[in-house]
Amino acid sequence: MNEQTAQKRRELISRLFPGGIPRIWCPLLTQYTPDGGIDAFRMRALLRSLAPHVGGLMLTGDLGDGWQLSRRQCDQVLAACLDDARALGMRVLFAVAEEESQDAYGTIVYHLEALARIHGKDSALENLIAAGLCGYSIFAPFGAGQEDQRIEEALRPILNLGAPVAIINSPASTGTTLSPALIGKFCDEFPNFYLYQDNSGLDEYVLSPYDDDSLITLRGVEFDYNKWYNHYDGFMLPFANSFASTLTRVWAEREDENEDVAKEMSLKMDGLIRGLLELAERLEGNAIQNAVRLCDHFRAYGKDAWEMDVAPTLDGTQYPARLVEQVGDLINDSGLLNENGYLL
Repeated sequence: MNEQTAQKRRELISRLFPGGIPRIWCPLLTQYTPDGGIDAFRMRALLRSLAPHVGGLMLTGDLGDGWQLSRRQCDQVLAACLDDARALGMRVLFAVAEEESQDAYGTIVYHLEALARIHGKDSALENLIAAGLCGYSIFAPFGAGQEDQRIEEALRPILNLGAPVAIINSPASTGTTLSPALIGKFCDEFPNFYLYQDNSGLDEYVLSPYDDDSLITLRGVEFDYNKWYNHYDGFMLPFANSFASTLTRVWAEREDENEDVAKEMSLKMDGLIRGLLELAERLEGNAIQNAVRLCDHFRAYGKDAWEMDVAPTLDGTQYPARLVEQVGDLINDSGLLNENGYLL
């Protein structure tokens, strides 16, 4: 570990998170109007409902259709959410989901320049903080496999910009796997690389000798919440969109040293989410995203959800009525269906 770089990283983290690093993060769903626009009202309503339980958000990531959204649409998502998130004390990462790293580089430069015009602060960091952001989440380039040199060459220009960066290891999305050695190399060299999110389910970095305690680590995989409590600084959980209060209780019980209760709750959530994914796998497309969207329908309307239409999706997916009912029944049987939704 490069102690000088680590100290600069700690100082950056202190500025970005003066109240402490959030334990629970949510990759927020992007909501749409019937005509295909961004539904800012619904996004803000969802965000406000999460605030008591979730300290950090990621916008326009995998779950938020980031790979398909245009730059203009991403700007609209940010505009819909940042003011409310800042007012509620939530920290926000802007996920720059581009298949090619040079496109991600261009988007970040464009955004930094826009923030400089809007806020006029002395540094990119101050402009980001003024906007209510804690940095950019970036992905490895598509299809690079496990070639560290190719991945390094692609990501180095972004890191050289000096803006706060989180790197996401998401081989299911990109076909690229980030090695612990490469993460360790970036960690030693770039103090602005301050957060690593592992969506792989392999957990290699936190179990490796390269693990640097100055780097924030988030686990981006559902299941086994209790098991991984001591290995990560926090969790980026898709199902926090609908079950944030229950997930928060798992960590609250752990922190109160009620490990048996935490384990029981963790197993209950595991079972529910496995059942939801089993239903969603009957559909085409991303099972996690479809499951989370269907859960959001019941989170939005509570007991009235069976009588309401499911919100539009970006690609126009139509969910079979029987499948929607089965999702609702599963949530209701688990005891986790709210009486009233965040839209009512």
